[in-house]
Amino acid sequence: MYLYFMIRTMKNSLAFILIMIFTVSSLDAQFENIIYDDHTYVDYIKTVEAKVNNLDSSFPFLKLNGGVPLRISFDDIEGREADYYYHIIHMDRDWQPTDIDEEDYLRGFNGEDIPDYRLSGQTTISYVHYSFNIPNENQRLLISGNYLLVIVDEDDQPIITRRFVVFEPKVGIDKSVERSFKADEVRTHQRVHLKDFVKPEGSNNLQENIEIRVIQNGNWDIAYHNIVPINETEEFLHFSPHLDLSFQGLTEFRSFDTRSLDYTTLNVFSIDIHPDRIDVLLDKNLPRANISHVAINDNNGQFYITKHLQTNFDRAYNRSVVESEYTNVIFNLKVDFPYDEDLYVLGAFNNFKKVDEYKMRYDSELGMYLCTGVLKQGYYDYFFGLDKGDYIDYREVEGSHSETENYYTILIYYKDPVKYHDEVIGLVSFTSKL
Repeated sequence: MYLYFMIRTMKNSLAFILIMIFTVSSLDAQFENIIYDDHTYVDYIKTVEAKVNNLDSSFPFLKLNGGVPLRISFDDIEGREADYYYHIIHMDRDWQPTDIDEEDYLRGFNGEDIPDYRLSGQTTISYVHYSFNIPNENQRLLISGNYLLVIVDEDDQPIITRRFVVFEPKVGIDKSVERSFKADEVRTHQRVHLKDFVKPEGSNNLQENIEIRVIQNGNWDIAYHNIVPINETEEFLHFSPHLDLSFQGLTEFRSFDTRSLDYTTLNVFSIDIHPDRIDVLLDKNLPRANISHVAINDNNGQFYITKHLQTNFDRAYNRSVVESEYTNVIFNLKVDFPYDEDLYVLGAFNNFKKVDEYKMRYDSELGMYLCTGVLKQGYYDYFFGLDKGDYIDYREVEGSHSETENYYTILIYYKDPVKYHDEVIGLVSFTSKL
């Protein structure tokens, strides 16, 4: 009997090991073709959000063991109840997967399903709203660093990837925003000036293991990397006073408001409601490169989903996420002649990426660019940008001013020589007000 038990146990253990090997191999193969960036892989997934504590204006930066979750949500506008699963991958500072064992960064298991979904109600287009928190009762993150969230469908095909950062506030940094010290950039650029930062008590030899990154408006494509201190004293790390971290100030974001479809609001020209669709035409837009700076309130490129005239009951149960309509938003830009490069509409709603849906086409008869995007009711910020190949040029259409209010985030990475992974030991966010 004992021998039988041992043989059976060995068989079960072998089966478990084979399952684990197969699972790891499958995951490696599955994630070979994903993009290690914010990306939506299918056109029926809309309104992807990753917000701390579900706050409208937050960015996906999560404090380790801070008690406040990152809320992930998205809509499937095919309107069917589907099975979706998610994985969390630990990344290095350059957004490449690390070789850290899953058990060393995640308490719980990858491949959890997303059980929380709600069907839309009384909307022209039916959709299903999915949401979940990180961390949750089944999962907890154990270390700081960069992470990639991968959401897959029932066929293990990726539908969403999203970056997020988990930080542990061990250090702070003294900083300021100034006009650029270059004569040709004084009126157009902002310089983020890094001063000293206080070392954690008892730490030594930090200089060669510290790297700073500075991001503008949560856009990973507008950032400075590989910023290192020039020397280290007993209490401080020091940065060069001549360090040039100059960003184009650009201008305040264009915005529009579709929280109500009963009447036109901010920058909305007309709303046409049909039995099977709702068309929203925005006010006529003009280039802003050659006009003076105008200070207006914006949301630094972000968007948030909500409706007007909600009751307290609606707010308590967050009914706007399933009662807001999807509309065909018609963007336009009036110019006499087309640009040499492709023109796109860009904002947080499309991850500031070149998406074909938001590639504008020039209508020579109307003398303007047009495109139509399917967007949920809410408040949106956006820019027009030209595709310059390896970067997006916003300035040629939008202009650039040193007075523009922007939102900056400083991330402090530390390569632990013992743990061999990139920790995020500090995060500072602030706005520019010159």
